[in-house]
Amino acid sequence: MNTSWENRQWWVWGLCCLLLVGGYTVGVTWPQRFASLLSPGLDQLRKLAVQTGIFHSVLRTIAVIFVHNLFAAIVVMVVSGIVTAGIYPAWAMWMNGLTMGYVVATESHQLGVPAWRIFVYGMLPHGLFELPAFLWCGVLGIHLGYVAVKSLWYTLKTGVFHVEPRHQTSADAFLREFRRTLKLLPYPIGLLLVAATIEGSITPHLIVSHIPQLHG
Repeated sequence: MNTSWENRQWWVWGLCCLLLVGGYTVGVTWPQRFASLLSPGLDQLRKLAVQTGIFHSVLRTIAVIFVHNLFAAIVVMVVSGIVTAGIYPAWAMWMNGLTMGYVVATESHQLGVPAWRIFVYGMLPHGLFELPAFLWCGVLGIHLGYVAVKSLWYTLKTGVFHVEPRHQTSADAFLREFRRTLKLLPYPIGLLLVAATIEGSITPHLIVSHIPQLHG
């Protein structure tokens, strides 16, 4: 049915992974260069941490984390992809990796803890589910942006310029792909729920056990 996209999606997945890993590598290698760029986003994360810390309720903590990540995945990755032709999800993927690398590097330096311990005990447990969910939503957002531009161009050629396109690309392609995306979204949302559950219940105990300096 959608052979061209099935063939194309793998390089989009590869691009998103490359942006995420590349951002992480740059952030963990040269953290001092990105402090001002990442400051607003890190302030939001600190506020989220304070908000969840005052609840003293695992369920409420999980709920806040889940809602925050759900907004980031659906709005930032998917919806923004439509209005920015897929550019913003790619940028957000890079920024996510950059933020992760920056946090690992700065916490490791400030606490005198090996960077791998920050990553393994503070990020990896919930990241095993959270990162695939963000990658998935990023791929969907980039694809929807591509289809939106393609459908708009088709409409302009046929409706405004009255040019018969070489390929029979329906202007309804965007709606078809949007419906397809809605059918797929429950899967990354499920991953985000699992990730939030782990981040709100298991990750704090791992931090206390293996990185007590960070908890303090």
